[in-house]
Amino acid sequence: MFDEPFAHGRGLVHQIDPRVRVLVATAASIAMATLQHLESAAGAAALVLALVPTLRPPLKAFVRRLSAAGGFFLLLWCVLPWATPGPDLFQLGPVAISQTGVRLATTITLKGMGVVLLCTVFLASLGMAPLGHALRALGLPSQVTALMLLSYRHIFTLAAMWRSLWDAARLRGFQPRTDAHSYRTVANLVALVIVRSLDQATRTREAMLLRGFAGVWTSNVPMAMTPKDWAFLGIGILTSVGLLAMDRLPDLSRLATLLP
Repeated sequence: MFDEPFAHGRGLVHQIDPRVRVLVATAASIAMATLQHLESAAGAAALVLALVPTLRPPLKAFVRRLSAAGGFFLLLWCVLPWATPGPDLFQLGPVAISQTGVRLATTITLKGMGVVLLCTVFLASLGMAPLGHALRALGLPSQVTALMLLSYRHIFTLAAMWRSLWDAARLRGFQPRTDAHSYRTVANLVALVIVRSLDQATRTREAMLLRGFAGVWTSNVPMAMTPKDWAFLGIGILTSVGLLAMDRLPDLSRLATLLP
């Protein structure tokens, strides 16, 4: 039912404590998102790419995820190289391709794909339930954790309801067109999904109360820090700080030359 292709492997990253993975992913993503220079973004992307083998991801699901993110960055490449002012890199017909625009698009792409890879390696490898419990252990309010986990579950429930209703309509000869009948049919299907989802939410709440749920989520995922986890956490934090320091080094050097 749940689409979690990266959460069931036996790679090195799966052996790390969930809390450590959340902390390292957060620190590294913030550091990578704030990089300003192309060279720093390229170095950070190379480091993240080196972590991918520790996940041992399914190739098909991994390529599909990167392709979905790559579509967004493709739009940037369609705009930034010719819309950003700066010295011309080359002329493509009547359009001048800016060197500054190409550099900016490359930097954004490297940073964005790096963050996607980070989240895939450290967070997608957890699965939603262990991720929710890790966030709760790190201090996230239990109400937010419950809302996140239940919302995640009901996304798939709604999708299954929609597929069932859509298949039923198609079996009865419905062919979607751009006419009033099709609009009414689709609107009725959406209304049925909403009504059924409310009924499903009520049944889910009653089932949880009957099982003694009191607003506190329990987890069967072991969370005990080992020396390996502490070492991984320290390396991740130091690497994030080092990337930021390396990125700011040119600015600090220029500032030092201005000081008396």
